[in-house]
Amino acid sequence: MDSTVRATCPKCQASLRIPAEWIGQAVKCKQCGALVRTKARPSGGSSAGNAPKPVPVPPPVLDIDLPPDDELYQQPGPAPQPALDATGAPIPPGYPYPAPPGYPAPHPGYPAGAYPVAPGYPAPPPGYPYGPPPGYPYAPTGYAPPPAGYPHPVPPGYPQPVPGAYAPPPGYPQPAGYPYPQPAPIPAPAALEPLPVAGATPGRPTARPAPQSITVDDEFEVDDAPRVSRSKRGKYGRRSKGGGATFIWIGLCLLLTAGLVAGGVFFKPIAAFVMKEKEKENEPVKPEPGPDTTPGGGGAPKPVSSAFPRRMLFISVTKYMYLNPLTAGVSTGSTDRPASAASSLAFQWRVPQDKDNNQVFILSDTMTGKDERLPMKDVVQGTYQEFCQTSRAQDRVLIYFGGHAIEKGGKAYLAPMEAELDGEDWEKTLIPLAQFYDDVKKCKAAQKVVVWDVCRFNPEKGKVRPGSEPMSEALYKALTTPPAGVQVVTSCKAGENALEFTQLRPDGFASRIFYSGSAFLEAAKLPPPVAPNAPKASVTQADPLPITEWHAALVKRITNIGAQAEKVGSGGKQTVTLTGAPPAPLPAPDGAEKFAVRFNFPQAPKGASPVEIRSVEREFTLPPLKPGLSEVGLGEFPFPADVMKDFAADASVDDIKGDAEKYKLRNAVLRSLDKLREKWSNGAGTTKIRDTVNGPINDTLKAAVKKEQEFWAVSIAELELALTNLEDMAAERKTEPSKRWQAHYDFALASVKARLAYMHEYNKLLGNLMTDSVPALDAKLGQDGYTLVASETLKSGKEIKKMAEEAQTLFGEISVKYKGTPWAIQAKQEKAVAIGLNWKPASLKKE
Repeated sequence: MDSTVRATCPKCQASLRIPAEWIGQAVKCKQCGALVRTKARPSGGSSAGNAPKPVPVPPPVLDIDLPPDDELYQQPGPAPQPALDATGAPIPPGYPYPAPPGYPAPHPGYPAGAYPVAPGYPAPPPGYPYGPPPGYPYAPTGYAPPPAGYPHPVPPGYPQPVPGAYAPPPGYPQPAGYPYPQPAPIPAPAALEPLPVAGATPGRPTARPAPQSITVDDEFEVDDAPRVSRSKRGKYGRRSKGGGATFIWIGLCLLLTAGLVAGGVFFKPIAAFVMKEKEKENEPVKPEPGPDTTPGGGGAPKPVSSAFPRRMLFISVTKYMYLNPLTAGVSTGSTDRPASAASSLAFQWRVPQDKDNNQVFILSDTMTGKDERLPMKDVVQGTYQEFCQTSRAQDRVLIYFGGHAIEKGGKAYLAPMEAELDGEDWEKTLIPLAQFYDDVKKCKAAQKVVVWDVCRFNPEKGKVRPGSEPMSEALYKALTTPPAGVQVVTSCKAGENALEFTQLRPDGFASRIFYSGSAFLEAAKLPPPVAPNAPKASVTQADPLPITEWHAALVKRITNIGAQAEKVGSGGKQTVTLTGAPPAPLPAPDGAEKFAVRFNFPQAPKGASPVEIRSVEREFTLPPLKPGLSEVGLGEFPFPADVMKDFAADASVDDIKGDAEKYKLRNAVLRSLDKLREKWSNGAGTTKIRDTVNGPINDTLKAAVKKEQEFWAVSIAELELALTNLEDMAAERKTEPSKRWQAHYDFALASVKARLAYMHEYNKLLGNLMTDSVPALDAKLGQDGYTLVASETLKSGKEIKKMAEEAQTLFGEISVKYKGTPWAIQAKQEKAVAIGLNWKPASLKKE
């Protein structure tokens, strides 16, 4: 019978029972998880103090799998030898126990390799599907017999037994009447687990060290090897060290109470100490020292982040001061349209958007609240420069620009909010494309993608100002020739426009579904198509931005949107292109590196007091001549304070109206501006001016149009009277002492001429409806009405065209004479508006 020894764990004092053959191996205490190893006490001394220092003993090489931490396993014992009878011959297979000399043979009919049902035990039903429980010596009827002579499953790691030579496992009951002792069981430790050792060869048993004779007082020592079992931790994640901390806290509480009773003499120092100890208690557990992961350094490994190294910058300019305004699209609730598209795309591509690591940056003139800012030149430039400079070498970045891109004089430019195409300083208001690409080239990001959603045009509105012309060959070439390593996506090709819609309702959808704003953004915000039953794609941090797949999906969606637009006469060819390829291979992400910086957006330069600018604005500004042309208040612009001081008010509007004799010119100006506001009080194209014609032209429609013409005939007469009164004040204009009211007069005179010409043009368009002088409707395209769109040429007579030209000239003079003031901005905006009009067939039916 193999010998075992008992000893005490030096870590937790648990009783250990160790098989003799395990001596010299590293084992693990089941109670506390400490790694211990045994060493035979040298002969000639039993005192621990005289025992030689233990030397490291390499753990045995075991060819077994490690069990879970909280399970108890033992090492395999020696392979059993065949049982022999009295003559030395092997016992025949089928009988599970060795038969001693003279023992009667098994009962006739005893089935080989099976056990009979115990006396009094009911026989199980035929085909019983489950094996006998551990230690149960009887196999149910119909149970598949085990290997010959072996009645129980072989435990993991045990060699297969020799048929007929198996001895009962430890604790297995002897059959009734069996006269011989049970074979010695293989001992198992009560509170120990063996440790696996590197270097074991699969499929090859490993030799174990020979047993050594030891005594109970053999010495043990704690091994320095890493622990496998779970460590016990306290309330705040630290290892529990007993109840000492509890007594400390009780003592501190008693001291604190005593201090309060005594009048608070010692309150402050005690409270400070308590807070300090509490902070220590809540400190995160520091990692134990381990191998350093940084080159040439020491210390613990850095924590690894699971965030994807991706960033996005969206720049959207729609409220242009002097160029054709873009269609921002209908916002969803309080969510800005470009912001919702950016957020949707970032979600699909796993760009971080959480509170602690938000890598989505949006600069849009349609955002509100704390995110509201004007995308002027300095702001746009500063934003993309900050984005490029704060990007890390491992980042994959995308920059989207939605707005106007201009080619002039053989050079390409990006148009910020205040961009203009004429005047002496036009070039100073634009951003050179070469400068932008130079900043992108300096960006350290691993993958760089630029998206150009430019040359946009809304067929439902027409071109009110310059800037929405089709993309030129020179501009397309400049946009698609970026620095090496930069991928470029363009929303259209040379000779095309990027489409915009006010509310395009696609076929097959309910009336509440429509496309609005940029067709490109409408296509980009949708999730990528997934084939039926396709496996879910696995995205990793090392993957690049899926630009190639995204481009392919965009091409299909834009084509579909264009086809829907063609059915209502608002379409046009739009080809999304992809240029360039990402660097290969991309660097592996480094989760230990700090997140890319969340920079602050640059702010527009400060100017004169916004309160003063708004007072000027209230005196002379007018509702827009056409819808969507006046989106931003002048008080938001940085007008130079030194310029505006020359236009300070010398009297209030109420005082001026109260003294008509003293302020003849000023009252004439106020009356003319009030008349214009009356005619455009609710905005052009909303109530007074018809911007759509529903249904075919019939007698009912003509009767309504005739009544409208009567209103406009009266309005034209009133504006002609206002113009005469202003022209009669020309002499007063020369003697007007206030530069503020000189500017008001000049702007009022130009505005009355421009809007009077526009009224004549509109009245002419109403006459076209009366005479059926409009394009024919095409039912196959779903056309069932007309929309009023802008035109660069007037259909009115020469006198009206001359009046419009005079107005344009006056606006030009105001923009130069009053440079840096609100009048200059308003004059430039009015001058850029196309006064001509035209009827365009359209599909107006709501599905």
